[in-house]
This record gives sequence, C-alpha cells and structure tokens, in this order.
Amino acid sequence: MKKTTKNLLALVAGTMALAACSDDAIVENNPQQPEVARKHITLTAVQEENGATRAAISSEDSKQIVWTAGDKFTVLYRDANTLLGFDNVDFSLTGGANTSSGTFTGSVLESVTDETVYTALYPRYAKNEEQFNMTWDKLSDEERGTYKAFCEFQEEDCYNDAVNDIIKMEDFNAIYNFLYVDKPWEELSQKQQELYNQYVRFNFDYLNVSLDVYYITQEEYDHILAYVNGGSTTANHSITLTDDGKVTDIVFPAIQTATEGSFDPAAGLMMAQAVGEASALEFKNVASYFKFVAPFDCRSVSIFDNAHAGNMAGTLTLDYNAGEPTAEVTANGTSSITLTGTIEEGKTYYIATLPQTFTEGIMMVFSKTDGTDYVKRTSSSYTLGRNKVSNMGTPALGDENVINPPYVTFSAASTQTLTMSKAVEGMEYSVGGGAWSTLGTTTVTFGNGDDLRLRGSNGWGTAKSTSDHSTITFGNDAPVACSGDIRTLVDFTSYETTSTANARFCELFCYCSQLTSAPALPATTLAENCYDSMFQSCSNLTTAPALPATTLANGCYQLMFLDCTSLTTAPALPATTLAGFCYNGMFYGCTSLTTAPETLPATTLAGSCYSGMFNGCTSLTTAPETLPATTLENHCYIGMFNGCTSLETAPELPATTLVEGCYVGMFSGCSNLNYVKAAFTTNPTTFLTGGWLSGVAATGTLVINPAALWYVIKGPDSVPEGWTVEQPSGINDLKEGEGI
Repeated sequence: MKKTTKNLLALVAGTMALAACSDDAIVENNPQQPEVARKHITLTAVQEENGATRAAISSEDSKQIVWTAGDKFTVLYRDANTLLGFDNVDFSLTGGANTSSGTFTGSVLESVTDETVYTALYPRYAKNEEQFNMTWDKLSDEERGTYKAFCEFQEEDCYNDAVNDIIKMEDFNAIYNFLYVDKPWEELSQKQQELYNQYVRFNFDYLNVSLDVYYITQEEYDHILAYVNGGSTTANHSITLTDDGKVTDIVFPAIQTATEGSFDPAAGLMMAQAVGEASALEFKNVASYFKFVAPFDCRSVSIFDNAHAGNMAGTLTLDYNAGEPTAEVTANGTSSITLTGTIEEGKTYYIATLPQTFTEGIMMVFSKTDGTDYVKRTSSSYTLGRNKVSNMGTPALGDENVINPPYVTFSAASTQTLTMSKAVEGMEYSVGGGAWSTLGTTTVTFGNGDDLRLRGSNGWGTAKSTSDHSTITFGNDAPVACSGDIRTLVDFTSYETTSTANARFCELFCYCSQLTSAPALPATTLAENCYDSMFQSCSNLTTAPALPATTLANGCYQLMFLDCTSLTTAPALPATTLAGFCYNGMFYGCTSLTTAPETLPATTLAGSCYSGMFNGCTSLTTAPETLPATTLENHCYIGMFNGCTSLETAPELPATTLVEGCYVGMFSGCSNLNYVKAAFTTNPTTFLTGGWLSGVAATGTLVINPAALWYVIKGPDSVPEGWTVEQPSGINDLKEGEGI
C-alpha cells in the first residue's frame, strides 16, 4: 500500500460519512466511482483500568476517567470493497456521557463482517486537515493538465450513447474537443461538464505515483482530489492502516497545552482493537506522563532528554501487540516537550511523553512569567513505562537554578518572520520574552520591539551533516540583526562548557540577505564542516564574528562567507593546525573585502586547506605578509587569491619544495599584482604552479631563492612575460631557456 493513498481514502471516507444519514444509506461519491452502501454500527468504548487517561484526573486518590459530550474517535479497518484497501471513519459519542463506558456510533461499509478487525484511536485523529471548495476555475493550469492526463475517457461508451440518442451528439463532440482539441472547459455547458465526469475514469494510482516521485506537489494532489470528489471536500492527510495492521503518520505533539490537574487532551493518545460490529473497545494508553506542581507562575515548562534520543514526540507508527500498544518514532523525532498556556503556582500539571528509558536522565526548564529561566536536572538513568506517571513533585528552585544565557536573538525594526527549513530537535523559541515553544518548522513573527530568541538542546546544533541541515528563511526584506552565543543552540543550560565536538551549523543563514550581524562563534573545538556555508550570500553582513579556534577540522570554515558582498574585513584566524579544505572558499566572492587577516600563522597545513580562500575578492588590497609554512600539502594554496584584482603584493612564500597542485592558479587573475617573493627550488610545472601568475600585471618582479637552479621559462606557469627575476645573492648566471 503506497503511503500517499491515505489522502484519497480520507477524502472518500469523509464524503461517505457526511452523506450517511440512515442505515443502509446509499452515498454517491464521484460520478466515475461506484455507489457504496454504508450502515451505522455502535461500539462500546471503555478505558484501561486505573489508567491516567484522557482529560480528567480528578484527584490523587481517584483516577475515574469519563467520556464527555462531543467525544469522537477514529476507526480504521481493512475491507476489499474500499477504494484502496481500508476505511477511516469517525465514531461519535451517542450514549454514556459522564461515565467510563460510552457508546459510539459511526458509519461503516455494509459489506463488513463479524470478522472485521477494527483499530480505534483516541482522540479523533486528523492531520493537517484543510477544507477545499474546489471547482475547475480554481485549479491552476498545471492542476488542470494533470487532471486531464490522469483521466481515461470512455470514448466508445459516450459515442454509443450519442448514437442511441441517450445524450446529444453535440455534447459528445464538445467533450471530445475539450480532451483532444483543447476546447476550454469554460466553453462547455454545465450539462457537458457533468457528462464529461460521467464518461471518464480517474486513475488514482498514477496520481499517487506522481506524488511519490515529486512530479506533483502535495497541494496539487489535494486540490485535484478535492475537485474529483466534487463540492466542498476535506483533504485529510490522514493516518494509514498498513497491510500488517499498523497505523502510520500519527503525530504525537511536542507542544502541549497546560490543563490544570491533567494533561493536554490532544496528547492523551489511546489505542484499541476489536473484532465484530458490537464488540467493546478497551482503549489503552500509548503515552506515559510526567507530573509536577508548578513552583511559581510559569509561561512554559519544558522537559528535555539529556541523551538527545529524539523519542519523546514526533511522527509515529503504532502497533497493537497482543493488547499492548507500542509506538515507534519514524520522523520528526524530538528530544523535548514544552507545556504552554496558563501554569499557576501550586497547581498540578501533566506532560505526556512516549514511554522510554532516559539513559542520561532528564532536564526540566521552568520559565517564570518575569522571563527568568530555572533549570532542574537529573542525571541517573530511569525507565518510564507505558501508562505510568513519573511524579516530579514541586521542584525546589533557587538562585542556583537560575540560568541567563545569551540566547541567539533576532531583532528587526519592522515586522519580520522566521522559518526553519527542517525541524531541529530540542529547538525552542520565544517572542517578546514570552513563553518558550517548540520551533519545528513553524513560521514565527517578530519585530517592532519584540525580539525572537532561540535556544536548543541536542548536541549537534542545527545540522547533522552537510546534507542533513536546517536553514533559516526570513519572510520579507526587513533587515535583521542577530546576537547571542551560537552554543546556546547546542545546550543553552550549560553553553559555556558544553561539548561542540559534534555541533554543526551548515547553511544556517544561507541566502539570508536580510542579516546584518552574526551571533558569536566562540567554540574552540570544531566539528567537520561545522560552519560550512553558514553565511553564504548574506549580502548585508558587514562584520564577521570572531573565530578563536586554533585547531581546525576538515571543511570547518568552507564557503563560510561565500558571496558576502558587504563584508569588508576578515576576522583574525589564529589557527596553527589546519585540516583538509578548512578555509576552502571561505571568502569566495566577498567583493567588498579589502583586508585579509593580518597573519595566517599556521605552519602545519593539510590538503586544499587554503584553496580558493579569497577567490574573487576584487577589492582585496592587503594580504598577510607571509604564509609561513615551509612544508606544503597537495593543493594547499590552489586558487587562494584567484581574481583578487586589487592586490599588488603577494604574501612571501618561504617553502622550498613544491608538491602537487600547491600553487596552481594561486594568483591567477590578480591583474594589479606586480611583486611575488617565493623560495621554492623545485622546477615550476603545470602540475605544481600551473597558471599561478596568469593574468597578473604586465610588469613586475619575482624574487626567487638564491639556491634555485631552475631555468626561467617565461609564461604563467613560472615567470610572466614582462616580469623580471631577482635572485638576491648566490647564483648569478640564471639563464632563460627551454627548461631543464
């Protein structure tokens, strides 16, 4: 069963349920779909004995849970007569309100039998429900074309009916011209439009495959299905029942609403299974719970898994194993859950979580209404089982628990929005000093005096790798200033001592042209590619943050400021031990950069470490006086100053032995460069110095090592035409020739 078929099922099921008003009611779906008979059945629903279930835990001694008016749950079952294999319908409370045993009624297919297995979920589950009142004129041109492409016209049937005067021949011709001669839909009469729908068969399989391979978007998929179903239709990206009886695409919330004496009903996930029409459904908890008494009025309370396992909430697959529901996080897993809303001192609240073992304990953060944050940690491992409550009591929080970290903060003079391209585990946000909430991919509005703060707790920052990262997008052109310490996105409660060995921020601000200032980057222990492309194309960033690390990691600063066209000065780079590609393209395309770091002190190099570092920095006039390393590595300086058209004097190059690609293209295109001092004694060749002085000034001076024995071969691979060679002392009979 393809995962994308769930949308269609929900649409069809929703249409059926709305139309079913009596037993054995006949529901008309799409004109091209067969009529489906449905009937009402009633199921008795009870709850797990002594379970802390649903929305009413009345007291410490009594856990009598009752059904209330308006309660609904979702029933899924498999049947060969459903369009794509299973049905997904709502059951509503019809009896037993205010008791622990309620009766719920819903509409199912007439063809189901006493052997039908029903899987039920509470609360009623509908993910990303949207209402579409979709007519042809509301479809985009692409959606209309897709709809037509996936419709098979029953031409022979339609033609025969026209010949037999069942429909008019002019109507057949109109439909035919619409399909094959591009007659506009609007020129069809209402009758002809109805006949068109009657004589086509829509191919849902092709539509689903198209979504699977990204030929169409989810929105286009929903719109087309809404139109196919006709009228006002709910596009319900809903849960799916798999062939082996599991339920997928359940979302367990990482942001929960505080409910005094209880927990957020939306997080009170229960599951039941029964066989047959009149069976009782015994609902059992999927979740477990943290219980606490608020030590003071709070804006929010958050719980973090210190091990960052990502199993507290997220998108789930549920299984009902012999009456014991289990949950597996399959996507968007989070290591934190935040309770928001009214949280009052002295009152009891619950936070629902997925059952698990917290191998390194948990951390609770209480955000007081005055904006002060308090932290409480446990470090020992313990297991919180399904349907269990961990009573945290009233946490004792004093001054020693107060934290005041320099959160990563965004400020804008006018209204602005921020969105993360991908949810980051443990990432929370606060606007205007308000409650902390899980960020996910929510679009957050800030500005006009209300700053946006971010904080995190996950150990890996905002990127697990260069291909698995989250990028910030701002919603309009309003300038945004950023401040704070980037380490607060790793562990805001102990940011000064937290390990940054695995923290990455690849492409975090990539293409954020609105960004005018950057957060502090004080980490001295770096991960591979940690700042790779972090500020790429931040065209209004004028000042780079300090970079104090002295030992670098592979690719750590790679393309970090690529195309930051307003950046004027490079930060100091004190690193003495380099790694592969560490400075690769770091300031590539920074056309306003006038000054390079005063020194680049590293004497231990690595392959391609400086490759293309200042490539295209057309305003660069000052380079370091020297590149002190005497032992080179393959391609270490390749293209380092390529295209620096304002540079006149190159750094001194004391290395005597060249290696593969070390100087290739190093000063290529430096059209004002007229002085280079290089100590190498190795013969310059295409593989070592290819094009290193290509496109430099017409006249200039190359100062070489007194011990150099190589012949001068005029050309960009050694000494440009028009340049003179100086050999300070020693050998004075240097010759021009064909080489050695």
